[in-house]
Amino acid sequence: MRRPKLWLSVCLACAACAALGAPAAYGQVHAGKEVLCNRENAIACYETGLSYATGEGVAEDQRRATRLFLIACESNHTAACYQAGTRYAKGQGARIDQVRATRLLSRACGDQNADACFYSAFSAIADQGIPEDQVRATRLFMRECNSGTTVSCYHAGLHYAYGIGVAENLTLATELYLRACEGGDATACYHSGFQYANSNGVPEDQARATELFVRGCEGGNIEACYRAGMQHAYGMGVAEDQSRAIHFYERACAADYGAACFDAGIRYAMGEGVALDWTEATQLLDRACALGDLRACSRHF
Repeated sequence: MRRPKLWLSVCLACAACAALGAPAAYGQVHAGKEVLCNRENAIACYETGLSYATGEGVAEDQRRATRLFLIACESNHTAACYQAGTRYAKGQGARIDQVRATRLLSRACGDQNADACFYSAFSAIADQGIPEDQVRATRLFMRECNSGTTVSCYHAGLHYAYGIGVAENLTLATELYLRACEGGDATACYHSGFQYANSNGVPEDQARATELFVRGCEGGNIEACYRAGMQHAYGMGVAEDQSRAIHFYERACAADYGAACFDAGIRYAMGEGVALDWTEATQLLDRACALGDLRACSRHF
């Protein structure tokens, strides 16, 4: 019978907002939620925890936020378990404790929290103070992939490609990479292209590989840019186009991919796909050498 009265007092506090002003109004609402939290209302504990975590209406207090998330988690509030877990994983408002973080995240994962499942999967494959469990990690990545989490499809693909926690299955790995690529994961596009270029689990298809490398490059994957350059330079799955090749090589070189700097430099030195330019060639080859490509170190112009 007490809870309705408590909610009424919170509502009355809200009604006073216009007269009190925003800061005072926040304080009134926050105070009401803390009272409810003390009476084991998980939602109130979670929302109060968020307030302390962000400093909204109260002085920021990360330790108190973590404690409130834990209280809400004990009452089976999934989002609170996730918040508490990530805090123990990062040492935010609590000492870093990967074991406890994993337990909390696993609990949230069991209640269908996709982010928590992703964290749990990584905890299972990394040195996080818990026994490595690649089988469990693969299962969780697949679960979240099937729920629409793009990055989980990519990681599941890696597990199947290299037989980590499951029997190697290059065909399924490619399917998973493609799903992640379609979801906007540029690295997955690169891996998909690699599969088609090297007939890993799928028939060789250089045209498809080129398409995927270009897509990965446009999404920001540097290796994909370099491979797109190679495909155009050597006419693999696409008409040979040295100018287009240089475009991709220079893009990868700008991100410190030494081999791309070398290949771009050679083309400037030979005038392939671009006007011959010894100065530009020398600069690119010097950069390639500095980045560790020994082929460039032995050339002088």
